[in-house]
Amino acid sequence: MAAKFYRFVPKAPLARCVASIWYGENAAPHALERFLPTGEVDLIVNVRDGELRRYEVTALESPRRFAGPVVSGAHCEPYVIDTAQQTSLLGVRFKVGCARELIGVPLDLLGNAHVALSDLWGAAALALQDSVMQARTPEERCARVERSLLARLSGARGPHPAVARAVSALMGAEDPSPVMAVARASGLSARRFIEVFRRDVGLAPKQFSRVMRFRRAVRLLAGAPRASLASLALEAGYCDQAHFTREFKELSGISPAAYRAASGAYDNHVPMLGVKSVQDGGGAGS
Repeated sequence: MAAKFYRFVPKAPLARCVASIWYGENAAPHALERFLPTGEVDLIVNVRDGELRRYEVTALESPRRFAGPVVSGAHCEPYVIDTAQQTSLLGVRFKVGCARELIGVPLDLLGNAHVALSDLWGAAALALQDSVMQARTPEERCARVERSLLARLSGARGPHPAVARAVSALMGAEDPSPVMAVARASGLSARRFIEVFRRDVGLAPKQFSRVMRFRRAVRLLAGAPRASLASLALEAGYCDQAHFTREFKELSGISPAAYRAASGAYDNHVPMLGVKSVQDGGGAGS
């Protein structure tokens, strides 16, 4: 089956919270993939059969099963996904710091976690699942999700202004600001800054900054497969190659060299090539 991917970028007012709504069909030849942390919040819908499975890297024999859509909170650690679900998968990528408007709870409650959308939205979550599964085209699936999200914007509050400024500074592509400088510029006490940042982003500022540096490193590794690790380390903002390797392992569970060797279709997906089936991963159910 040939891979397909459709990406829809919503217009205002939804655009203030949602970066994109996407739909993909990608039948991978391997059973499991390591999903690397991005610091972002996503809503995921399995269009094929409605069930989503998530595995801990160290517990492949015990997947968590979710009936209906799932919210993936901001992560600073990897987890494992079942590629069988990618045969028909829809997702919403929220803008950093803006998901709370639509999810409806402080995002620090979802950090490094997956939560059934029905636990947050009640019956509306399963109604969304049914609506998406009944749609016939990727465009209509994304349009139905857009309408559902728009209906939840009424009266919603945006992120704290200090958080919006801090996220922009910490995500700076060329020269991201140090966390201490961002905290001072917020005009809040250190304790209050961390509190509102965690509430609106899902991670503490230092965690988020580490993940953003890691994401820059991942993109550099994927985009320059022959560049030396020492030069990539400095370009990504690490002190040296040893610092780079240590941080990369802590956030992904694998070394930069192992990441390069795996060569996934997407830069934050790493095929678990030694696992020929889900059962080989330690007995995890399919």
